Parts: sequence; structure tokens; C-alpha cells
Amino acid sequence: MSTITDSRRHDFFMVDNAVIDHLGSVLGPYAGWVYVTILRHANWQTNVAFPGISRLVKLTGISRNKVIDCIAELERLGLIAVKRSRSETGKNHVNQYTVLPVKSEGVVHTVDQGSAHGALGVVHTVDPNDTKENDTKELFTADAVTAVPEKPKPARKRDPLFDAIQETFQTGNGQTATLKAVMSGTSKKFRDCNFETAATAAEVEAFGTWYRRMQPDTSVPTAPEKVETWFKRFRQDGGKPPAPAQLITPPGVSADVAAAMALTRRELCQITGVSQT
Repeated sequence: MSTITDSRRHDFFMVDNAVIDHLGSVLGPYAGWVYVTILRHANWQTNVAFPGISRLVKLTGISRNKVIDCIAELERLGLIAVKRSRSETGKNHVNQYTVLPVKSEGVVHTVDQGSAHGALGVVHTVDPNDTKENDTKELFTADAVTAVPEKPKPARKRDPLFDAIQETFQTGNGQTATLKAVMSGTSKKFRDCNFETAATAAEVEAFGTWYRRMQPDTSVPTAPEKVETWFKRFRQDGGKPPAPAQLITPPGVSADVAAAMALTRRELCQITGVSQT
């Protein structure tokens, strides 16, 4: 009695040459990797696969939203067909993927760039036994495929308070965000110095001017505790430097001029050259 032994390897699968040679640059690393992973799960007789989205995410290392986008791209390129279904309660079932066949004498992919417009797309004629790109003929229709434009990243919505803090305190984004949280009373890290009344952008800008007049030789403090201390004093002073009556009026500078200029003692002495003592 003869014994038949199957000595073939079953720990591998194959990808058509044409997919790599002529669609690799179109697919890119993400959609290409999702395609290979779906192909890995396909039954070799039916070409049907049932990997769930979570499994594709786990095996590819790609985010869920990106995997879903890649599946749509593979479907658009005609590499797979997707059957989606839901239960009576509206819960999504696992998708059924059918890997579309490749003809032995050559592969023809018709890419629908938007069936609503009737565009035929691009046709690739490929010899699967020839991996030399220079020997491959590509036939294009009159309505050649137009590249799908990348979605522009939405511009950051300007935040007047954030911008005013960054400009006044000369801080980076991270420290600016911290100071904004303190000044708006929402900081969890610095609860002890949260502002009871949120600062406005105009108030922050005025504070910077006020502080530089009060302390011309030092930069505006960025530590939340110091910011709170000085901001309280700024608010108590009504956002104005000390009144001229509290200042020395050096010779040659009248009280009216000093009041009009709203100069501090140090500024007056620097202008006139008179000692502060």
C-alpha cells in the first residue's frame, strides 16, 4: 500500500509580482502592509478572508482609523472586494474580504477614481513573470488617473490668550499652555496659584508692559507662583505703574511731565542722571 505525503510548506503565502512592481508606489507602506496582512488570512481556494479590524490593527501596528482608510484605498484600487454587514441591533459584523484574482497572462487593474464621474481610470498590462520594470508596457486611457490630493492639515485656531502669553513671557508652547491653564483657573498641577478671575489677552499684554516698568532689569517671570504674585499686584494697582506723587521728581522734570509719562523712579533717574538716593 502506497503512502502519499504532502511535503509542501504551508507556512508562507505569495504576493503577485504586479502588485509590488506596479502598484507598490501607489499603495505606499500602509495600504500595502494592510493588503499583505489580509492576503495572509485569505483561503487559498476561495480567496476570502475574515480578519477583524482589531486584528489588522494588532498585526500591522497601524492605527484603527488608518487601517479603515487603507481598506477603502485597496477597495478603490480594485485589489479587494469588501462585504460589510450589520446585525439586527445595528452592530457591525466582521468584514468579508475577497482578494481579487490576477490573470496568468497578465494583470489588468481598472482603477475607478470616482464612478460618479464615469472616469475609467488607468489600465496596467503586466507580465507577472517579468520583474524588470523597463520591459513592462503600461497603457493609459485618455482619462488617466489623477492623484488623490492629500487632505491639508487644518490650521490651528488662533487663541488670543495663548498668543498673548507666549509673546509677553517669551515661552515655548508647553510652558505657554501651563501659564494659560493657571491664568484661566483650570490648572490641575498648580491649583494653589490658579487665578480666581481668568486673565484676558489684553490684560496679559498690559501686565507685560507694567512689569517691565516696575522691574526694568529683570525679565517677566514665568514660574506660576511668581506670575500669580505679580499679577495680583498688577491688578491691585489697576494695571498702572506707581503714581508720580510716590516718585522722586528730579530737577528739570516737572510733576506734570512725570505724570504724563507715567515713569517709575528708576526710569526718571536714568533719564536725568540723578541718583536714586
